[in-house]
Amino acid sequence: MKNKIASLGVSGILLTLLVSSCNRNSENQNTQNYFIPVSLTVKAYGFFQPGTYWIYQDSASHALDSEYVVSASQGSTSISQNQNMGYTGTFGWLKEQWMGSRQGQVNNLYVDMTQSMNGPCVLWMDEHIAGVYKGQNILMSDNWVPGYVIYPSTEPNGYLEFMRSLDTVKVLSKAYPAVIQYYERQNSVFQYNRTNIYLAKNVGIIRKELLDSVKVWNLIRSHIVQ
Repeated sequence: MKNKIASLGVSGILLTLLVSSCNRNSENQNTQNYFIPVSLTVKAYGFFQPGTYWIYQDSASHALDSEYVVSASQGSTSISQNQNMGYTGTFGWLKEQWMGSRQGQVNNLYVDMTQSMNGPCVLWMDEHIAGVYKGQNILMSDNWVPGYVIYPSTEPNGYLEFMRSLDTVKVLSKAYPAVIQYYERQNSVFQYNRTNIYLAKNVGIIRKELLDSVKVWNLIRSHIVQ
């Protein structure tokens, strides 16, 4: 009887080892694998190549501000099983840099899909003026549900709300098709104003309404390279 019990114990150990090995293999096989490129929507509204420029005018003072793209790049990041991230896959990214004439501002824009695998694709923008960091916020996302709100960790008192998509918006004498509108509750990049911002497909920002400063910047001329 003792020998029989001992035999059963060894079998149990072998069975346990086999199950444990199968579980580990199953965990490896079940690691979530992703392929997440940068949203084509975000690229259409927010990604531009060097040679692109925009000229804006303040409707009240008629002051001008020109912004232009100085660099742009895009690619993908691969995450392998050996990195032990809990997931594997290929994730798109892009980055670009704009400069402006009015305040000598530098804006860095970027998308990193490793940060957006469980949510919408978001385009971040930060700003430096005369070498001084001013802040960072989300310029847009590819979630176009009216009332959809994003609370960036960089703006604890603010949020970005998608308002609506519009077939056409007329800015001064020019009509722009396929326009989206956002409301910014607070944005350090826009001098902490409450802001309405309008972006047109394959053009970018066409109008900024800085509500607290009572300023409206309209696009009067542009050259786009995408």
